[in-house]
Amino acid sequence: MYRIHGRNGLELGSNVARIYGKKIKFIVNFLASWARKKPHRLEYAKREGKLKEARLSETAPETISSFEGLSRSIAESRDDLLSTSAILESLILPACTNFGAIPPATTNGNIILSWNLDASHFLKLSMSKFPLYIRDLRGSIPYLCLGAPILYGIGMMNAEGLCCVVNACGLTDEGEGLSAIELNNIAMERCASVGDAAEIYRQNLRKAVRSMTLGMLMNFNTIWLDTKGGLSAFEYSHNHFHEEKAGERGTMASANHHQFLDRSLTGSHDPNTQDLIAGSYSRLARMWNLLEENYGKIDMLTAKRITSDHIPDYSTLKNFGIEREWWQEMPDDSTICAHAWNLKRHLLKGEIGKAFLELSYSMTIFSFQLEPLRYKLWFTNGHPCKRQAIPYHWGNLLGTSEKASKEEFALSPPAKVVHEKRGLFRENKNPTEAWMEKMWYELIEEVERHNFK
Repeated sequence: MYRIHGRNGLELGSNVARIYGKKIKFIVNFLASWARKKPHRLEYAKREGKLKEARLSETAPETISSFEGLSRSIAESRDDLLSTSAILESLILPACTNFGAIPPATTNGNIILSWNLDASHFLKLSMSKFPLYIRDLRGSIPYLCLGAPILYGIGMMNAEGLCCVVNACGLTDEGEGLSAIELNNIAMERCASVGDAAEIYRQNLRKAVRSMTLGMLMNFNTIWLDTKGGLSAFEYSHNHFHEEKAGERGTMASANHHQFLDRSLTGSHDPNTQDLIAGSYSRLARMWNLLEENYGKIDMLTAKRITSDHIPDYSTLKNFGIEREWWQEMPDDSTICAHAWNLKRHLLKGEIGKAFLELSYSMTIFSFQLEPLRYKLWFTNGHPCKRQAIPYHWGNLLGTSEKASKEEFALSPPAKVVHEKRGLFRENKNPTEAWMEKMWYELIEEVERHNFK
């Protein structure tokens, strides 16, 4: 059931409707109701939906066909589905800390890509307990996705072993083009190597939106890994793109700011221009330090320890006037395994906005580790410091070789789609959840209100 396939886009959309149709209809109706409450929201949704249709019609026409197939099957306007997809893309992934490692940094010739997904629990509540599925459209490479089929899916591993993990990045160099998720999807559908994926980013116009924290459309930093040992970080804005290769050392790390691209060109922020980004600098410094400490010894157990780490690193913040010891009061969002450490302090000071912001991005809701040589994904539902990492083998569903499909000591993905009975997009919210939902959207609008002009 997790392998959603189709001979063409229309059939793919129809198959998605059979499994997710009821839930998708509710998401569309919910977001449409929210958008109609204020004219600028409605205009934003309409505009972004039309822009999405225009760019995908040219670069990925079968994706438009899948929207059409879904539209016919659930009796919802295709325009409404495209607008819903554009809004959903804009509400995810406020923060993350990721790394990649290949020989000689790893043991036993293994290659590993890791993603701590830090976001509001609203994102988690809006998805199933097991938020992964396979997108398999005839004529393209099947790939494993995180998200909601058709509406949005972030490609993580394809049948050729190409893998990707992502995190959001605020910047000011904005412009129209393919969105972060669309670029990811096209690369997953067409590419087997990191170099080929880089060309997708170079050759296409890249959509980037001026944002600092909770931008209505976020921009991605990504790390890409392939089975031939290619490992690179991609950083971009509308006018600039850079691929940083891991090189002989074989390690790469990424957080929520540009570390390789010139920030004066992209407008990626530092603690002098946005104090909320200080945590990203702390997490990235700590990640590089841990990769160096464990160099040559990185395996899945080491990866588990790294993703569970709670120690901040302020070494890179000294240039911005932030000097303290690792054990002193932390900036928000400053540890790899993200917790709302300062929530109580903010509440006691009456800093309701800061408390809500920290809850919105300083929480690790999922952790993923990918081993493409084995077509294995380790999945942690919640904080990796508290929850078990469970290995799942995706070889069969991705259609890989018989040898690859016999991976031992790994579970097969669940046979049925598991739906959360309680989630963000539902009618029976209790008063507290309804209030938090209202606060979430109002906070996004307040923090990034310039995006609606």
